[in-house]
Amino acid sequence: MAAHPAGAAPSLQAEATQLSQELIQEQLQVDNFQHQYELDAIKVQQDGAAIAAVQQDVARDQHKVRADRQLLSQEAVSSYVNAGSLSLNQTLELFSGGREAATDQTEYESVAIGDTTETLAVLHTDQVQLEANEATLQFRTTQDQSEESAAANATSNAQQVAGQLAAKQALVTGQLAAAIAATRQQQAAAAVASRAAVSAPVSAPVSGAAGAVVNVAVPDPSLPPFLQCVVQAESGGNYQAVSPDGLYRGAFQFSQGTWNVAAQLAGLPQLVGVPPNEASKADQDTLAIALYKADGEQPWTDSCR
Repeated sequence: MAAHPAGAAPSLQAEATQLSQELIQEQLQVDNFQHQYELDAIKVQQDGAAIAAVQQDVARDQHKVRADRQLLSQEAVSSYVNAGSLSLNQTLELFSGGREAATDQTEYESVAIGDTTETLAVLHTDQVQLEANEATLQFRTTQDQSEESAAANATSNAQQVAGQLAAKQALVTGQLAAAIAATRQQQAAAAVASRAAVSAPVSAPVSGAAGAVVNVAVPDPSLPPFLQCVVQAESGGNYQAVSPDGLYRGAFQFSQGTWNVAAQLAGLPQLVGVPPNEASKADQDTLAIALYKADGEQPWTDSCR
């Protein structure tokens, strides 16, 4: 049975609405932080690939530098150490004698040996440049990793705030439900107090011939149009109906608590505690009419209003 008590904890309802809006905003913030974190992670990955490529170039150039340096050293040592060999002596004899021959010998040695110092300087410059590029990329990677870490922390903090808001929203929602239930009980109690004095019993115990107490059968009252609609909307006219969760029973889908209140309103305390679907059609109709007179259309579905 749907129930909507009026004016139940409006401040709690307002707080629940505000928390819901704050939770939506916080979730949007979480999504933004998550997107930034993904972008930073991609940048770090790209920088890592660039550093790996530069490191490969550095390693290749370092290997070339070592190989060229070793080759130059071998050529220089070979030229000077083997200067006394037969082939070199024979060659140098071509330049023996006179200042012109000495000049020719110097030019020959320069061509044969090469300018080792200049070559090594060029190789060293290239190596320094590669190492500088590597250091620049490493610095940029460190910055990107820092940004990635900051984005991850911001995402984590936002998710934590969202969790706290969700927990607070659940708490307020629970308090709101409790307030609604308390208001419903107060309304039911007030209805019982106001109607108990003027509600005439539909059936009453009478004394038999031997003094025994018996109950007069309750006549089946005629339902007003609204309750005729309720019977069809709530149970399809099935007076033994039970809701899937077992909380609502009978043609009018009474909860046990509401049924007990209606029994008091109808002056039928003997029906208190009786499962609604196990009561007779006349009893169910009688209690529905009593509740309808006390609370109007409020306790039932909106579709019949």
